[in-house]
Amino acid sequence: MKICTIVTALLLGITGEATAHKDFRGDLYETLFSNYTKSFLPHPDESHNVNISIDLELLQKLDLFQGTMHMNVWRTLVYKDERLTWNPADFGNIRRFHVSSSVVWVPDISIWNSASNEPSIDHSEAIIYPDGTIYLVVPMFVDASCGLDLSDFPYDSHNCSLTFGSWTNDNSRIVFDTRSTGVGLSHFSDNPMWHIVETSVQKHAIVYACCEEVYEDVTFYITISRRESHGRIGPAVVSVWLILAVFLMQPSKGGERIIFAGLVFVSLIVLNAALSAEVPAYSVTRLGRFLLAGMLINSIVVVINAIIYRFYPAEQQGTTKSSFSAPRVFFLLDVAVALILFVVLTILTGALFS
Repeated sequence: MKICTIVTALLLGITGEATAHKDFRGDLYETLFSNYTKSFLPHPDESHNVNISIDLELLQKLDLFQGTMHMNVWRTLVYKDERLTWNPADFGNIRRFHVSSSVVWVPDISIWNSASNEPSIDHSEAIIYPDGTIYLVVPMFVDASCGLDLSDFPYDSHNCSLTFGSWTNDNSRIVFDTRSTGVGLSHFSDNPMWHIVETSVQKHAIVYACCEEVYEDVTFYITISRRESHGRIGPAVVSVWLILAVFLMQPSKGGERIIFAGLVFVSLIVLNAALSAEVPAYSVTRLGRFLLAGMLINSIVVVINAIIYRFYPAEQQGTTKSSFSAPRVFFLLDVAVALILFVVLTILTGALFS
């Protein structure tokens, strides 16, 4: 009798140990998805809408060019599917279950103002909790449309937005919520070109002319300003102010003056071409107008020096210099033009930095 008791205890111990080491994930998957259809809304009664929380986390890359904002982001969706619930005690105390997002119901949420194709989420992973809560974190490379106002370049700032919504489900089927007050920046490193001034988020309810249903969306707003290290303004200001160096030469050196002014003009053209390739609609920007004004002033200086070079009298031996000689008149003209240009350039430079 004692032997039977000992054998029974050993068998129970072995069975308990095997049960403790059993992998319950297969059983849980079979229980959850044996009769699951991902094409249907999570609620058995479709008269109840699904509450979806959406959040956005900005990662490393941020670039803005030609009205398009390029970013690396994480989009987090949190919602509850009542069909995917279980008791952890029945499945080895599993309290978090990882599955492919391709096997669960996923709302058709996309970026409404996207300038590129929406990335696929079939290869991302969904995390399911015992109460049916699903966390779906999708890394995305976003090309979002963004209106540009470059009139203050390189001190420009822009208000951009990313709007997420469903194309087919109105608020009788899904409603949106957000747990954040803006775009998350905890994983974002400082960008060398752009500074994020502030972010915010707002939910909208819209009725379109085509339909009587109300459609909701969540819009994330990002205000960014350009970081200016004077790498663009410095060369422009120096090149424009070099025009005044022409008047440090003697009026009799008209040829050298024209050559020097021509070299300054070429440098302004090269600088303008380089910056116009970097910034769309460059000619309407503050720095673009400054360079165009500099080229116009340079052209006027070349014309004035060409006139001086043409009419400046050649020195003749034995001539008597009078108090109203032509060289003195040209010298006074030089001084007057230089002073006028100094005032004009001071005003232009002040407007550039204001």
